[in-house]
Amino acid sequence: MQMTSGVSLPAYWISNLMADITKTYFPIIVILLLTLIFDLKYDGVWVLLILYPIAIVPFTYVTSFLFTGDTVAQIMTLFIHFAMGGIMPIVIFVLQNIPSTADLGDSMRWWFTPIPTFCVGEGIIFSSTVTLLNISRTGLIAAGFDVQPVDTNVYALTNLTGNYLIMISTGIFCTLLLGIIEADIFQTCSKFTI
Repeated sequence: MQMTSGVSLPAYWISNLMADITKTYFPIIVILLLTLIFDLKYDGVWVLLILYPIAIVPFTYVTSFLFTGDTVAQIMTLFIHFAMGGIMPIVIFVLQNIPSTADLGDSMRWWFTPIPTFCVGEGIIFSSTVTLLNISRTGLIAAGFDVQPVDTNVYALTNLTGNYLIMISTGIFCTLLLGIIEADIFQTCSKFTI
């Protein structure tokens, strides 16, 4: 409707991005206030929550182009974010605590970080369990298992700072990709033949 009334494509997407990012900050502010009220000590997670809208809104816009129907897009998006943000961080935490799969869990942690919901879920689990993970790894190393020790600095590049950088990169990449998709560059390129 906005397009028929003469709104340009860049103005449409910029206004939608800004509105959706702004709306996403309301529940995040409530979450941050609740963590202060209940004195939850999730070091570094507040940065993930601040970066989340900047990454998730463009990511969701771009992934919505993978679907032809609104209903399918909504259901699949909810499922993907539930699986990647709620289930996969727990699976990886369990893998990181089993001697034979500890290294696999450490590497799998990075496989899903381009999905912003995974970054937040994994960051919350890591921040809240880094002490337990360190105790587990120290015990495994003492028992003779060949596993990597855990860096207990939550803000280390291999920990949450890596998630911060990936979320910023995802936001920038998906915003640029959205511009490319909407500029019909792919359709223009498909018209050329060799």
